[in-house]
Amino acid sequence: MIIPLLSHHVKALGASPIVSGIVGSTYGVLQLFSSTIVGSWSDVVGRRLSLLTCILLSAFGYSLLGMSTSIALFVLARIPVGLFKHSISICRALLSDIVSETERPLVMGHFNAASSVGFILGPVVGGYLTEHEGGFYMSSFVCAAIFLLNA
Repeated sequence: MIIPLLSHHVKALGASPIVSGIVGSTYGVLQLFSSTIVGSWSDVVGRRLSLLTCILLSAFGYSLLGMSTSIALFVLARIPVGLFKHSISICRALLSDIVSETERPLVMGHFNAASSVGFILGPVVGGYLTEHEGGFYMSSFVCAAIFLLNA
């Protein structure tokens, strides 16, 4: 929902193209380094607690993003999302833990299909919301609300 809108928003905040690119890469770098840590952490504390924590911290990050009026706040908002938005990976692990081996292919197929629908519809909804006054901020808050509803 938010990814296609990020570069436009950070440019609107006054970032040069190179700064926009660096800011855009922040999320990916944080995901790269935090994925194994969060995955191991979910093995230790349990899938449900780690999933809840990741969902709440992602919602916090998207809420901050919705309030970002400067490049610094924009980057600050991307940090919790980059570090903790591992909900899909943790959900897959949770499903593997609770679904029998015989049912697992069907359940994982349904899960992947639902995730794909989200990846298809999210940018469309975000783009639509952005067409309106304050659209980027609205998209960020809608994204945060969706995370909170999942908590």
